[in-house]
Amino acid sequence: MPSSSTLVPLSAPDKAHFGLPDLPATLLALQAEETIAFLGTCRLLVCRGGVDLLGTTLTASRSNYPVFAPRSHAIPIITALPASPSSSLKVLALPEHFEQTCAQADAVVILQELRSGVEGLGLVVPPFEGIFSPSSSTSEDWGLAGFQPLTSDTYALQPYTLPGSWARAVDGFVPQERDPLEEKLKGRVALVRGMKNSGKSTFARGLANQLTTRYQRVAFLECDVGQSEFTPPGLVALHILTCPHFGPSFTHLLQPYKAHYVGSSSPRADPSHYLAAIDALLQTFRLDVQFIPAYADSDSPAQADQADTRIADVVPLVINSMGWTKGLGARLMQQVEDLASPTHIFEFSSLDGSTNPLDTFQPSSAWASRERQVIPLEPVPPSPRLAQYSAPLLRALGVMSYLHSAGEGTVKWTTALPLCAMLPWAVDPKLAFDQVVLVGPGAEDVVPSEVGTVLNGALVAFVALDEPAEHRPAAHAGHTLPYEQRRAPPSPFSSTCLGLGVVRSFHPTTGLMHVLTPLGPSQLSRARVLVKGELELPIYGFLDHRQTEEERAKGLGGVEWGKVPYLEWGGSRGVGGERARVRRNLMRRSHL
Repeated sequence: MPSSSTLVPLSAPDKAHFGLPDLPATLLALQAEETIAFLGTCRLLVCRGGVDLLGTTLTASRSNYPVFAPRSHAIPIITALPASPSSSLKVLALPEHFEQTCAQADAVVILQELRSGVEGLGLVVPPFEGIFSPSSSTSEDWGLAGFQPLTSDTYALQPYTLPGSWARAVDGFVPQERDPLEEKLKGRVALVRGMKNSGKSTFARGLANQLTTRYQRVAFLECDVGQSEFTPPGLVALHILTCPHFGPSFTHLLQPYKAHYVGSSSPRADPSHYLAAIDALLQTFRLDVQFIPAYADSDSPAQADQADTRIADVVPLVINSMGWTKGLGARLMQQVEDLASPTHIFEFSSLDGSTNPLDTFQPSSAWASRERQVIPLEPVPPSPRLAQYSAPLLRALGVMSYLHSAGEGTVKWTTALPLCAMLPWAVDPKLAFDQVVLVGPGAEDVVPSEVGTVLNGALVAFVALDEPAEHRPAAHAGHTLPYEQRRAPPSPFSSTCLGLGVVRSFHPTTGLMHVLTPLGPSQLSRARVLVKGELELPIYGFLDHRQTEEERAKGLGGVEWGKVPYLEWGGSRGVGGERARVRRNLMRRSHL
């Protein structure tokens, strides 16, 4: 932890000098190996030297990065790196009155307030309330609202530690400055595989972050529909990253380059559609991204940033696989490997040291003839300190974070109003959509006259088609939606998922649909297909977090609990009232 003599508040002219917004900020002069551990949020700018953050090396540049550190995840630690000739280059000139303070420092950084509103998600999803706030005994005040440096150890927090095998694997995959040009321009495809709760997603995010320090663009293919990194759950997506992202997945939900909606937290309901979606995204990467420079899409190559010395002529790919590695899951992942043809496979062994189930399947002859490197990694078991934040809770937080986000390109959340009080889009589905599609177990049994009831309060995906639909289902008697029973979802090779939303209500008489979504009007106007999957809106999306305990006991929004739509209190009643449980364990354990 740096001493108080190296903490210098910035004035308004100082912040303008560094191109920062006019919010409280502090400059820190750090010696090598000095660390800063904190809870909360901040904006980080490296002015001189370099620092390590979550396994990513950041050197002096004009770019600043939002950093999120909630107690629900491992706490990030900023570590100053020893000065080197390359890191000593003065990319950003310091004002003269800072030179004396920073003369002997190995690294100089600026921390600034980040007023994102992310703390409000704890009110929307109560299990996460206060995750950005420590106890008063473990922090001190640096004058930055929402940022609490930790000055003592606390059992309740889990610090982030980078295993040695992870660091060596990343260093071996990411090209270095001293490498020859032909080595830097090689096509790199990394697939991260292993069992759930082994650290796959954390490693994949760290690898992608480090790659962004060498490449202008890095592709990230998300194949884990249950624990997605940059989207809400239920999607397989291809992202193009241009900078590192520091924080849990719910803090950096991005608009994907292209995505497809599976509609479930697992591909087991429709494995063929899952594989087709991944195949389509891999084709998009190879044809449109991998060897096409970013400025090729611009009107003029002169629009490329001449000051950016990172590699621009090739785009590496990081593939984050799912943690289902037994039975059907193992076979699906073997087919994903065949489709992806990775140059490197980063493999997590099981926690008990047993053989990875994926190794029990023989690769195809075409796959066996390809060169690949398999790099073993040590798993990092989940900390018992974080056990209360289960996967279903994190999925619910991801959905609510997405629905409360302020929109694409911003790091802001609006949580002042619950979903039930937000102003929705009024949509005429007869004009807006060519198709309404239901997917998932039991979807084929929904008759046209009941589809409006199914969509009420539903989490849905908005899908754009590359070409207009050849067949538009006719409106049936009793409803006005273009729905056809047992219709398959659009082909991933001719469509893309724009994002998710909530059908807050559908009026069968007027035919109007009220929709809530963070998508803007330009994107929403492209959606021609509405898809409802197996995933449902979390219970927190139906509640009003503004209510007091007394108000909550009476009802919701002035309506008694017994009359609140979509919610049933005290258990379901009647035949068929309970949710059907689908049995899929058709093979004996000995057959796996």
